[in-house]
This record gives sequence, C-alpha cells and structure tokens, in this order.
Amino acid sequence: MRYAPGGDGNMNLLIAGPIALYGFVVAATWIDAIADRLVGLLNFLGVVCHIPGPIMGLTILAWGNSMADLAANVTMAKKG
Repeated sequence: MRYAPGGDGNMNLLIAGPIALYGFVVAATWIDAIADRLVGLLNFLGVVCHIPGPIMGLTILAWGNSMADLAANVTMAKKG
C-alpha cells in the first residue's frame, strides 16, 4: 500500500508514519477552525436575535451537533 505517489513498491514505514501524522494534524486543525467559526456565527446570530445563551445551547447548537448522528442513522436505515 502506498501513501504517496511515485516509484514502485511500498513506502518505508519511517517515512509513511510522519506523513500520516501530519495529515491527521492538518485535518484536525481544519475541523477545529471550521467548528470554531460556525459556533461563533451561531453565537452572533443568538445575540442579534436576542436569544439567551442557555436556550442557544439547548436548542440550536445541540441540534447542529446531532446532524451527523441523523445522517448516519438514515444511511443505516436505508441499508436495512
């Protein structure tokens, strides 16, 4: 199995390990940055619409957090 293009044969584990770790760190950084911006946007909308923080946490932010579970459950239900 290759993790990077070029050449024949498998990539050395001493090279593949740091590349995989770097990819993980980059992906986690992007997820953190996007989630931070999204929460900031939702908090801003709560301030603009005069929605108290606890209500935002119990409704809108919790609803957004459960969307991934909804997508997974619908996919599993369709597959039987």
